[in-house]
Amino acid sequence: MSCKYPINLASLLSCTRLTSGWSERADGSLQKFAAGELRITDKGLLIEEARTNLNPYSDIAPNLNSVTTPPPLNNTQTAPDGTLTSWSFPTGATGVCQSNITLPADSEDYTFSIYVKPLAAGGRFKSVALGINTNNLYSYEYDFDTDTASISYWGTLNVEKFANGWYRFSRTFTNDGAGVRFTVRINPYAGHEEKVAYWGIQVEQGSFPSSRIKTSGATMTRAPDLISFSDLSWLDTARGTFLVETNEIENVVAGTRILGSNSPDTPLCVISNAKSASYNSGSYNYGTFGSGTFSESAKHAVGYSASGRSISSNGGTVDSDSTLIGDLSSLYLGSDDNAVLNINGRIKSISYWPERKSDAELQGLTT
Repeated sequence: MSCKYPINLASLLSCTRLTSGWSERADGSLQKFAAGELRITDKGLLIEEARTNLNPYSDIAPNLNSVTTPPPLNNTQTAPDGTLTSWSFPTGATGVCQSNITLPADSEDYTFSIYVKPLAAGGRFKSVALGINTNNLYSYEYDFDTDTASISYWGTLNVEKFANGWYRFSRTFTNDGAGVRFTVRINPYAGHEEKVAYWGIQVEQGSFPSSRIKTSGATMTRAPDLISFSDLSWLDTARGTFLVETNEIENVVAGTRILGSNSPDTPLCVISNAKSASYNSGSYNYGTFGSGTFSESAKHAVGYSASGRSISSNGGTVDSDSTLIGDLSSLYLGSDDNAVLNINGRIKSISYWPERKSDAELQGLTT
């Protein structure tokens, strides 16, 4: 049996997500999905952990502490989701738009992100202050004509450019423990104020930006994606091989699930930033999968039988153990059965064979 995205993947899976969510298409546009709907686009199936946007107004200019004169113009340009909800500065605007967002007194990472689009030559994205208390970015300017940061003190921003003309800027800041505020300040660029559109500002706890979380006056939490196979009549629980192709997986940690089961100690396929890491009551060779982010496509194969498991990723060394697969009465994609240890990325395709393939075949499948 083989199930390949996009036709069979959607028909075999069900989603339990208690809130709506968005996902990017390949051209940078965003598609909205209702609660409980699989977030499948031409980039794959998006599976994420829960996140909260602490910025109470995602689609208008920061305004909690300061606004420009004249104030920004709302609903002026088509946003990445196709709605007329982005904002821009009027010609001649002076001052700043700023919101100070209260943070707890912790030492966690918080990530800022914003969508920005140049509307004419000479447009620049400018922020004189951005970040947390003593950990911040000072006097940042991005020149869209040259696609470079023309001014950047105390660090820079990550930049993602899309085919539809929109950019997404982001940066992660570590809280200094004071728990005072996260400053979001956007400045008009003198002489070219009206030449840039803005949208979708997020401040969220975490070390990378997640998908869009819309807010309209209060913080908002996007629930985690819990993806399970709705029909397992085709699955041989005694032996088999899965091949899963992923894309843009963020922040791989020990125990991140590709395929999870009802037995948390014996997941079917796991990736990790540490080889042979200890997990719960047992030890599992996670494979030589490296660490950090699988920013591009990656292939992961796992074979299982009564003698244990073998796994390989991107043609890497096959790692095996003798641990038997646990309860496969339910099978989860991209997380465990509690919607944690999410891949925070996309599943592009899944293939299954009712046999345990050899180590050489596993390597070949993932090359």
